[in-house]
Amino acid sequence: MAERLRNARKLRGLRLVEVEKILRIDVGQLSKFETGKFKLVSKNLQKYCNFLQINAPLRFDEPDSLIQRFSRVLLCSPQHAEAAAHMVALLEAFDTK
Repeated sequence: MAERLRNARKLRGLRLVEVEKILRIDVGQLSKFETGKFKLVSKNLQKYCNFLQINAPLRFDEPDSLIQRFSRVLLCSPQHAEAAAHMVALLEAFDTK
């Protein structure tokens, strides 16, 4: 995600200080987004993704979000966790093709 943000910004020929002025998001926070040094999905991250026309990550705070549902499945049993790990590996492989 971080690399996608940085590449999208650079493709548009923008510097972080320019994005800061446009979006009114602190340059330090923008830098954290681009280096992957953030833990939670924030409104500012979603705002930055929208600006760069990148799909924002799923929000963690929405009721029954995909992430919450997936977390519950992982906890069902070791077999569920193993199946989920295989599914993620397949999705990751699909994404790189």
